[in-house]
Amino acid sequence: APFCVQDTFTSAILHRANKDLLALADLIGEGTEELNGWLGRTQNAFGTRLWDEDAGLYYDFDLRAGERIRENTCAAFLP
Repeated sequence: APFCVQDTFTSAILHRANKDLLALADLIGEGTEELNGWLGRTQNAFGTRLWDEDAGLYYDFDLRAGERIRENTCAAFLP
């Protein structure tokens, strides 16, 4: 597909859901290695791929072009 974007809003929801799953896994004594891997990947994306230091905002990422989509949307401050 010509359109392939890592969406900040969806990534933030996924990250929160994985944190909640981690808490549940801890509560019932299940393994958390896979969940910790997922959290590490999204945390890394927020810190390196989605965060724009100059703007002080999170931006969506165009995976085809390999660059941020510098449009200030409601998701830019969400994470």
